[in-house]
Amino acid sequence: MKGQITGDHGGIAPTKKHMKNILSLLLLFLTLLIFSQNVQARHGYAFSAYGGGAFSLTNTFPDLDMGAGGGIALDWRFNQRWALSTRLAVFEHDGEGLSKGNNGMLFLNLPDVLLKFHFFGDEKRFDPYALAGIGLGVLTGGSKGDNSAGAGLTATVGIGADYYLSDSFSLGLSGEFKTFGLIRSDSESSALIFISALGHVSWHFK
Repeated sequence: MKGQITGDHGGIAPTKKHMKNILSLLLLFLTLLIFSQNVQARHGYAFSAYGGGAFSLTNTFPDLDMGAGGGIALDWRFNQRWALSTRLAVFEHDGEGLSKGNNGMLFLNLPDVLLKFHFFGDEKRFDPYALAGIGLGVLTGGSKGDNSAGAGLTATVGIGADYYLSDSFSLGLSGEFKTFGLIRSDSESSALIFISALGHVSWHFK
């Protein structure tokens, strides 16, 4: 038969064309292997600027209306799935209910320290995550001197996602649940609860 060479045992030995096909398959396999090794998590750092709204779920004193604000964050993604994040932020709230007329109160996160878990270990454009952490919160007094100001610890849990426009830039959204144990200037305490909807833009670097 043309193009075939009979071996010593009556079998059919591969022709040069077959050898070329096998070599091509090996090269394809090696290429895919190298590519799969390069497609790993986006290790390194990210600097972000974010903003959004914070909604108070409590009507204790001080009673805060919906607020708006923003801040900056620095993330360190140290392996495929985990990252540490620290954030500074300020949100402005007016009073309502018991605090009506006390406007311009500032809620500051100084800072939040968060642990993030990324659901996808491999590098993808869409990168969802969950987060949890603690921080220090400060509430400044507003337009009325009603002893609303104080400080205390915060605890945060949330979910979010980034969408990568390129290896260096991404856009993201997150939703967060935050509790704030406020110790006021009159030595009284209050428990405040917030839900936040945030958007951010991030620059990623090694």
